Amino acid sequence: MKQIHVAILVLLCLTTLLFSQITWTSRTSGTTDYLSSVTYGNNQYLAVTYYGTIHTSPDGITWTSGTSGTTATLYGVIYANNKYVAVGAGGTILTSPNGITWTGRTSGTTNHLFGVTYGNNQYVAVGYSGTIHTSPDGITWTSRTSGTMNELSGVTYGNNLYAAVSYSGTIHTSPDGITWTSRTSGTTATLYGVIYGNNKYVGVGTSGILLTSFDGITWTSRTSGTTNELESVTYGNSQYVAVGHDATMLTSPDGITWTSRTSGTTYNLYGVTYGNNLYLVVGDNGTILTSPVTNAISYAVPKQIYTNIGKTMQIYTLQGKLIAQKKIESENYLNSKSTLYNNLSKGIYIVRIPGNISRRILVE
Repeated sequence: MKQIHVAILVLLCLTTLLFSQITWTSRTSGTTDYLSSVTYGNNQYLAVTYYGTIHTSPDGITWTSGTSGTTATLYGVIYANNKYVAVGAGGTILTSPNGITWTGRTSGTTNHLFGVTYGNNQYVAVGYSGTIHTSPDGITWTSRTSGTMNELSGVTYGNNLYAAVSYSGTIHTSPDGITWTSRTSGTTATLYGVIYGNNKYVGVGTSGILLTSFDGITWTSRTSGTTNELESVTYGNSQYVAVGHDATMLTSPDGITWTSRTSGTTYNLYGVTYGNNLYLVVGDNGTILTSPVTNAISYAVPKQIYTNIGKTMQIYTLQGKLIAQKKIESENYLNSKSTLYNNLSKGIYIVRIPGNISRRILVE
């Protein structure tokens, strides 16, 4: 008889990461709007749309639609310094303390604003024709000279430096948000998104372009394995996640080696965030996808795995391939005698109960 044991490995963290992004669940957003950006803060997820609507959720599963006070397209949103800040078409800037009540702010520009970040005690918004505006509080905004007329599509802050990416592939950096310097990225491809995480900047763009930099000055092209446009990238739980057109989803533990994941949708994906042990992706037609890391792998796995009758247990390889599944019909646990294990070779596997738990097992 095959024996099922708990495996305590040095690679526990890596295993957790592999599993946390291989299984994505589609959520009902309650809208068919184009969800353009998403953030996490103040104990909730918040997504904005091309029609100015706001959608919030405490858990990524149940969503509530709200109004922002504008019908302008909202391209970007963040939560920082106890405030949500959303930016969009025609120089739109909105702020909210709770994601429900929104106030329009005077940006001083009619140019589209595509991205916003926070760092070094100020917000920085970027957009069309090299537009850059800064604010200490999200309320009063000041125009800055970027030194370029290129569309600035995304911005991030890390390692005491702001980094903005553009439609022409150029990258602009600033230590203070006021004085900006153009950097050579090594590409002329359009760059849509940029993030700083794990001591590294990662930029993404058209034709699957992926760039990394340790200092924001010298950039290196990485192989993404796709030619689809990549719209957004985030970092959390020791993992980068990038998303894009045609349901493209990529993950990487280091920003250098990237793996394609099955997202379970066919729609374009435009935004991704990480918060409260959950990766959350938004896109076309109200698409919302989630992938949890909470309880992804347990240190102490019981010999018998309990669940409710009617649940379906699934077994995956560590690479994310589903190789067996069984609906629990007559007993509410899975143990070493279960027929689910009969055709498994020796090795380490992940047992998952959708919407419930995941456990790692060793078959000897």
